[in-house]
Amino acid sequence: MCEVSRIGRLDGSFSAHIGESEIENVVECPNHDDVFEFYIEQLAKAGCIDDFTDIDAMEYKTVHGGRISGTQYVNDELLAEKESEVCFAPKHNPIYIFLIQTL
Repeated sequence: MCEVSRIGRLDGSFSAHIGESEIENVVECPNHDDVFEFYIEQLAKAGCIDDFTDIDAMEYKTVHGGRISGTQYVNDELLAEKESEVCFAPKHNPIYIFLIQTL
């Protein structure tokens, strides 16, 4: 499990539990794209993957407030619902939708 908090600040926090290892660092991640690249770099550095193509699946938690909750497979209906929920978290949901579509 990997987590980055305080995205967009110089004092961001990265923590990961990879196998038996725990990693904690202060990082600068100006935006969500940088966070995603940082995750991939850390997983490769830890020997979990060689590159992004080694990843078969990803889980992503979004802000919601609509009718869909819990773990879901991504499909057109889910993305349409996420689009309708942008008003619940206008600073978060658009980038979440972008990253989900990118993956």
